[in-house]
Amino acid sequence: MRAYLYDASGVDREHRLDALSVGGLGDGQLLWVDVDATATDELDAAAEALGLDEETVSALSAGSRVPALFVHQDYFHVAVTEVQPSSIGYRAVLLDCVAGHNWVLTSHHEQPEFPKSFDERFRGESNVGRFASADFVSALLNEQLLTYDQQLDPITNEIDHIEQLVLRDRIDETRLLRQLVMLNQRITRLRRLLSPHLAIYERLAQPNLSQLLPEASPEGSFRALVNRLERTLDNFDATRQMATGSLDLYTTLVAHGTNKVIKLLTVVSVTLLPATFLTGLLGTDALPHSLRTTTAFWVTVGLMLLLVTTTLTVAHRRDWI
Repeated sequence: MRAYLYDASGVDREHRLDALSVGGLGDGQLLWVDVDATATDELDAAAEALGLDEETVSALSAGSRVPALFVHQDYFHVAVTEVQPSSIGYRAVLLDCVAGHNWVLTSHHEQPEFPKSFDERFRGESNVGRFASADFVSALLNEQLLTYDQQLDPITNEIDHIEQLVLRDRIDETRLLRQLVMLNQRITRLRRLLSPHLAIYERLAQPNLSQLLPEASPEGSFRALVNRLERTLDNFDATRQMATGSLDLYTTLVAHGTNKVIKLLTVVSVTLLPATFLTGLLGTDALPHSLRTTTAFWVTVGLMLLLVTTTLTVAHRRDWI
């Protein structure tokens, strides 16, 4: 268990939780307690110091399976997920945040990454003590949304790489379809993990939360959090459209190549058709004797060459070949 006191009028430092009086925290002070929920004794000690009820302790001990929000008499409890890459794509790591007057408790069964980055970013910033507990939770959840944004960067880069290969004609159809299907699955998985948070954050932004925590600013920090989440979801949709656009680009290039092949085959057919017709005609038994002479043969050959040359010249001028 770790207890860190942000003090706007003093020095931010770690404390022993049993040496602090949570009820004695004043303005400009904010206590952040981080607990490993698998350590039952630590969780019980934090619950006793912060005045958590049995329902909350049971929920923290069991670990939330999905994002959720619970509002109690003196505090609120929100469970969120961080996304982490895994061998099967992505997995959700859950974090429970409980916020009361001048204190915030975070509890987890697996250590997520975003509280660490949040701690490193704000460590030593004494102005954090001026944060209301709801604002502190909002800043922490904003860091959580950043983990989803970070997962989009490699996907976007991979889509750009695929488009470059398509334009250079250095990718086969099977490989392209497999990669695009995998990218769509990754985007869908990320969006499915993030989208349940929208309803929770909208509830946090409701004005009635300010009655629970007078210092909360639901129309400020939590509303900004909702807007940030909506933008992140829009980014997911835009990235999915990029993946679809890559497939459309490939399809267009394939159709263009097919069209060129059809033009070439058409020119070849038109070029050879008159010569084939003349050859067949002159090879019939009913041909007059006057057309079976050497002169007639060379005239026919010259006519064939003229027709072939004319056809190829017209096709070249019209960029068919």
